[in-house]
Amino acid sequence: MKVIIINDQEICISAAHERALRIIAKSKDYVAKLSAFEEGSGNFRRSCLPGKVLRGRDDAALGLRPTWSEYFKREPRVSAFFEANPRCVFAIVGNKRRVNLILKKLDAT
Repeated sequence: MKVIIINDQEICISAAHERALRIIAKSKDYVAKLSAFEEGSGNFRRSCLPGKVLRGRDDAALGLRPTWSEYFKREPRVSAFFEANPRCVFAIVGNKRRVNLILKKLDAT
């Protein structure tokens, strides 16, 4: 567990959360399918996302939020993602500035 300070606020980042941030940073326009965050194989698969994101809530500390395809108020990058992936129902969207800031601080420690 690594602790970084952003805006005088301590944020604890586990190894799984760091992997999730790196996955979202490598994806196009910081939008990725939920299946991109699964680790393991067979019956031993688990997600490296924080629990609150999996339950449909935003995680402002990490800059991640879930989005459904039926949600009508979307950013253009999210709309383009769902048009390119018509069978995808659920996606994780990352805040570009927040994700890059956290990864930069993690690399510095």
